[in-house]
Amino acid sequence: MQEKKIIGIFGVRKHDFCIYLAGILNNLGSRVLVIDNSPEEEIRCCVPGSEGHISTVTYKNVDYEFGSFPKGEAYEKYQYILTDMGSGLKSEDMGIYDEIILVTDAYRRNIERYREALKLAVCPVTVIIRNVCQYKATGRQLFGLLIEEPYRIVDRYYIQQDPEDEEYAVLAQYEPYREFGRISAGFKKALAGTAAGITGLGMNEIMRALKSAGKGRCI
Repeated sequence: MQEKKIIGIFGVRKHDFCIYLAGILNNLGSRVLVIDNSPEEEIRCCVPGSEGHISTVTYKNVDYEFGSFPKGEAYEKYQYILTDMGSGLKSEDMGIYDEIILVTDAYRRNIERYREALKLAVCPVTVIIRNVCQYKATGRQLFGLLIEEPYRIVDRYYIQQDPEDEEYAVLAQYEPYREFGRISAGFKKALAGTAAGITGLGMNEIMRALKSAGKGRCI
């Protein structure tokens, strides 16, 4: 039987990452729930039919919940639950999650902020730093500033600035998300690596699922 996992995603600039990751997991044959439990509700803007007070929507065979966390039997049918936790990390939430993903940009204030937040983590953490500058603020430099202690970091990925990634992220807020096939190689690497870490599957299978999800397919 497939292992059930609850994944917490926090930080900034993460709504597209969360939606694309859910699409990949769906194309691997898993039942996936995305919970937008953030004050910003950025994911709600990307999912058609989620306007107003509607709390549950299914889109591309992924279920989306807004503003609540399912209790008891409500989530037993899912293999993976991805939760947008908002911009912060709370110690009282730590007992819920099997893994944590931090998504942040390269802004200094956010690096400093999440350096402190990571100290709360008691489960494995994946760090994704976006909008990395190739020559000025490199991924290694930013990671060095972010991590004062080893914490429980299991993976890290750096995504360089890319205008196509930005266009996809903004467009998804105004039109229903349909595909993401032309995102940058760095973004694809971060998605594939994260999906492999969550599922334990081989990279060939992960890349097939990513390609299919990138074309907007679902199963």
